[in-house]
Amino acid sequence: MTRKTVNVVLCESTKMTQHKHVGSSLDDLLESDGTLEQAEAEALKRVIVWQIQQAMGYTGVNKSQLAQKMHTSRTVVNRLLDEKDTGVTITTLVKAGRALGMRWTLESDGDNGSPRAA
Repeated sequence: MTRKTVNVVLCESTKMTQHKHVGSSLDDLLESDGTLEQAEAEALKRVIVWQIQQAMGYTGVNKSQLAQKMHTSRTVVNRLLDEKDTGVTITTLVKAGRALGMRWTLESDGDNGSPRAA
């Protein structure tokens, strides 16, 4: 089976405050009400779930077969495919990727790990 590499890129948003007449960014709003991290996690999880579902369709693997290939339960696969469940471990992602012929790479698109400006 040919392995497919999947890149997950974490991007820093461009602020909309470059123009004095444009309001704050969505990130600012979510940060002010304390939901930015959860929103980012859910957005990333939606992308991961979509990629896994695409690979499942391409390889013809259903949930039960994926669980079997991962040596885990179907409940774990259901949690993996639940867009709202952001508590999936990296180990589970790696197992799913290997079972579907995928290899995950994680990349940060920030300025070399320095904290985001306030």
